[in-house]
Amino acid sequence: MLIDLTCPAEIFQTLLPTEDIPAVTLTLYNLSDRVIASVEVTVRMLSAAGAEKERMTFRGRALNGRPHSTFPMNVPMAPAAGVRSADVIIDKVWFADKDVWRRSDENLTEYEPNALPVSIALTRLKYTAGETAVGYPDQQDGVWVCVCGRPNPDLFSVCARCRRDKAMVFTLFNRDAVENQVNLREKQLDLSTRSAREDTARLQRIREEEYNQNKVRRAHRLRLAGCLALCLALIAGLLGGVLPALRMIDAASAMQAGRYTEALETLTEMPGFPGAQEQIRECRRQIAARLAAESTDPEELEDAVSVLREDAGDKGSIGIADQADVRRARMRLDEGDIAGARAIVSALPEDDEGRKAVEADCSYLEASNLLDEKDYSAARVIFLSLGDYPGAAEMAAECVYRAATDAYAAGEYENAITLWSQIPGYQDSRRKTLMCHYTVASALEKQARDLFIEEENARRAETGDEPLPEDTDLLPYGAEVEALVEKAAAEYLYADDWSDAKEKTQEMNYILAAAALARKEYARAQQLFGSIPGYLNADDENMYCIYRLGYNAMAENEYTRAYEWFSLLPEDYEDVKSLRQQAAYHAGCLARKLGDDDKALEMLKAAEDYRDSQALVAEIEAEQAGVTPTPEATPAPTATPEPTPAPTPTPTPVPTPTPEPTPTPTPAPTREPTPAPYDVSEYGVIDDE
Repeated sequence: MLIDLTCPAEIFQTLLPTEDIPAVTLTLYNLSDRVIASVEVTVRMLSAAGAEKERMTFRGRALNGRPHSTFPMNVPMAPAAGVRSADVIIDKVWFADKDVWRRSDENLTEYEPNALPVSIALTRLKYTAGETAVGYPDQQDGVWVCVCGRPNPDLFSVCARCRRDKAMVFTLFNRDAVENQVNLREKQLDLSTRSAREDTARLQRIREEEYNQNKVRRAHRLRLAGCLALCLALIAGLLGGVLPALRMIDAASAMQAGRYTEALETLTEMPGFPGAQEQIRECRRQIAARLAAESTDPEELEDAVSVLREDAGDKGSIGIADQADVRRARMRLDEGDIAGARAIVSALPEDDEGRKAVEADCSYLEASNLLDEKDYSAARVIFLSLGDYPGAAEMAAECVYRAATDAYAAGEYENAITLWSQIPGYQDSRRKTLMCHYTVASALEKQARDLFIEEENARRAETGDEPLPEDTDLLPYGAEVEALVEKAAAEYLYADDWSDAKEKTQEMNYILAAAALARKEYARAQQLFGSIPGYLNADDENMYCIYRLGYNAMAENEYTRAYEWFSLLPEDYEDVKSLRQQAAYHAGCLARKLGDDDKALEMLKAAEDYRDSQALVAEIEAEQAGVTPTPEATPAPTATPEPTPAPTPTPTPVPTPTPEPTPTPTPAPTREPTPAPYDVSEYGVIDDE
């Protein structure tokens, strides 16, 4: 797969047009630290076989793509028959500070995606690295692929998408490291489960002892009943055996009518009568089957299961007993006895659907209990292991959400941001992340203000001046203060539209821009002023920085660069029109000298009527057309006109223009100090050259 690693944005999701939304809906991700204002893309609509059905190049404007965040963009295209997919390529990206990125085939890099299929390995990786993980990190030729799936150049130590450190990614999230972490957790869970099983086994032994005691008592009663039956049999024998036969007929009639309890009472009075034992077993089985299906008493169910399992060869009885055990396990589970429920179904076949369902319910309840106990990591492992169990995926995200909430409450904002960023689509996690960034930014701004006041008051103490009030506005004073302001600006930018974060971002950037301008760092100042259009006098300051950059480029004989800077300014700004013509003229002359006639022609045309630019344009166009210009077509290099030479049969040579001296740019105009958003007269007014 080919990718341009220099591209500051990437396609996250592509939705085909529909009748309701006749547009290709794109979700892009801003990989850069700057705001993206506009993006130009080429969309190819493809058939199922990959053939191109339609193509469109479109530029989206006013996108407001915040750094390291997703933002939408729609490409108007009607739905078409036979279209099955869309291939989207980003051609150009415009930033809010007027900078432009352009796609180039020279920057394309080939790499192999590391995405894992849906599997146990992917589940384990997500448990270790978070929900954004798609595959193990991979080192390729000149590229390393992060656990989130983003390829990065080798020289990048941090992933452009998820901001994870490369060394940390390859150390913690390689296949062996993930397996070790999962195995360690499984061992911990196994120890916990083993302890629970031992407790369950002990309880089971106690129940079995009680059951055996009850069984002995029942056997004792049966023996007494047998003795009584024997006596009755003797009496019946004395009567010629007529009475037992009649009783057996009554028992058979009761069994046929479904009155198995009545039949059992009759049969137990004469167990020695031929065929009585078989009928007794059948009555007991039928009574146990009815109890197994209808009873809500766990003890009755247990007794019924014991009776049904006595005949291991009867598959019907075993099936009924299995269903009864599942019902009995669910009763235990309803009481919160997870270990007891697991112990009951452990005797069932492993592939029994009832056992699987009960064990899944047990795991879900166990994970819910761990979540309530704030053991978020252990709970999340169990929820993830449940796969497509209803609600398990949401509860796994809930574990991360609650852990992030606790981290935020404890003041661990970076940890909270990391956790909430793993589940951006769950509840209000995205908003919570913005809130964290805003909180961090506010703390950094306060720290910068306190440090500024402390340093300024120390200086004032030495000069005997009055100390500053506590509510003094923050100023670009000192490298350490400026570093804190820069961090605060970045955090406010990440906070996006939380509270007044956008206004705060503008304020912080204005402070940084004013500091850069005071140091005459025009490139940095222009970038910062250009990122906050409309804020206070930022537009005026931006134009002044552009003017200074163009002026300095002229002084350094960088005419093409000077022309590009001056072209960004309106013609009525100071003496921009004259300087732009000068820059274009000398850039064209230099290109002409170097043999680049196309560029020379472009620049000399831009110079309009400056000096002999139009004559040089005519000369170049004539040469490109293969026509030798006459001397009259080219003005003389001096004010005195030259006499026209008599025509001769030989071609007239092209006169060489008199070389111009190296231009000296007009001195920059005197500029009044620019008012800042607060009074800076005491602490360092921004002076011009």
